[in-house]
Amino acid sequence: MTRLGHLIRRGLTAGTQYKVLPRSRWDALYPIDCTVFGPQPTDGVLAVWKPADERTAFLHPVATCFRVLARLQLDEGVTETNRSAVAAAIRELLAAQQEDGSWRYPIRVARYDVAPGWSSAMAQGLAVSTLLRSVEALPMIESATVRQRIDAAIAHLLRSVEHGGCSIYDADGAAFPEECPATPAPYILNGACFALLGLHDYERVLGGDTGMSVALRLNDLLPRWDIGYYSRYDLLGRAPSSPDYHRLHIVLLTVLETLYGMDFGAFARRFDEYERRVRSRLRARVLLVVDRLLITRV
Repeated sequence: MTRLGHLIRRGLTAGTQYKVLPRSRWDALYPIDCTVFGPQPTDGVLAVWKPADERTAFLHPVATCFRVLARLQLDEGVTETNRSAVAAAIRELLAAQQEDGSWRYPIRVARYDVAPGWSSAMAQGLAVSTLLRSVEALPMIESATVRQRIDAAIAHLLRSVEHGGCSIYDADGAAFPEECPATPAPYILNGACFALLGLHDYERVLGGDTGMSVALRLNDLLPRWDIGYYSRYDLLGRAPSSPDYHRLHIVLLTVLETLYGMDFGAFARRFDEYERRVRSRLRARVLLVVDRLLITRV
């Protein structure tokens, strides 16, 4: 299949049907069904990634977290059957954490012109959610130190981009957690939502009150991701999201409505209505294909 044919096929296919787990299970299990984010974890739950243009592989923190969370969802938590695999994955995840509390990506992000070595608020938040839900897989002597690693992960998430962290602060001191810190700031919607879910998990278990101010800032920015017929992935361009990301936005905002209220639910329902309208859906898919074609020609 040609590059053009591949782009058209991807642009016109339906989005993944992400699901929200029942509210009663959220404390023990991640609120969003993680089994749809990649291969079912059978033999192991590590996600080691080697990009085609890179010489060495690295542990992908987001993919690893999704696999661990999926394993816990499939098994209804840590069990004797999955304990060793989950513990091994957690040890590797912790081994990849840097001294400043971050997980780093040794790859360049061409879309935002970001050099290797960047950290992600999405990865930080997912790691916190994963560690909190899987720490019981570790022996007590190991799990006792995980609290410090989780604290360091949150501290890095909330550290300003100017000081090497992942958050962009406004004039009032409210943080926006950025998935891929860059200049200019992309303001990636799904990454901020995942980071906020991690912050909420942290405060639910260990205390704190920063999550509300982050939620308020994200809530205030929501109209900017609405382009009138679809959602967009970030705030740098006017192109619509892919079908997958649009559906993911709906699910993430639905969860945040339950946790924080505000306007999250209203935008989730608005984005869902866009997807239900044939005209809006087709418009978004056609413009997405055009945008991707233009990007490949730059």
